Amino acid sequence: MSIFWIAVVLFAVWFATRYLRVKVNKSSGIKDARSPAASATPAPPNASPSDCDEVEIKGESNYQPALIANFGPYTEEGHSEYCGAELVCEPSNPYDKNAVRCEIGGLLVGYVNKSEAKTISAHLRKKKQTTLQVNASVRGGWQRSRGDQGNYGVSVEIAPGILDA
Repeated sequence: MSIFWIAVVLFAVWFATRYLRVKVNKSSGIKDARSPAASATPAPPNASPSDCDEVEIKGESNYQPALIANFGPYTEEGHSEYCGAELVCEPSNPYDKNAVRCEIGGLLVGYVNKSEAKTISAHLRKKKQTTLQVNASVRGGWQRSRGDQGNYGVSVEIAPGILDA
């Protein structure tokens, strides 16, 4: 009988850490380890958002597990988060030598589209860099019922002048 109770306790602990989330009290600012953006990079200082070019990241539907790892599981109300991201040149990409991937919390969450990736990779080559720190806006991740669900989506802010080249 004691093995049964040990199994029940272990299941309860597993269930609590996997599926239960503590709501954030905005006045106290207290978050638990499963709160949104717990593993995402904080937003870096950048030009004000109104000065930046907004770029939509593509292919996020293929990287939902990485976004869930950063921002938590889908919720009824969804998520709207602001964090830091890293754009990384990927010259060994077999489909595009100018590919630029987007990472949040060290995890791949999508790619910059081809035309903007070409400009960004050229800018980084000129600066002799392979990465660019940017601010990211992550929205979505809602599930209200079995058929009413929205994937996470990501857009990033590119500093003025980079996409003008």
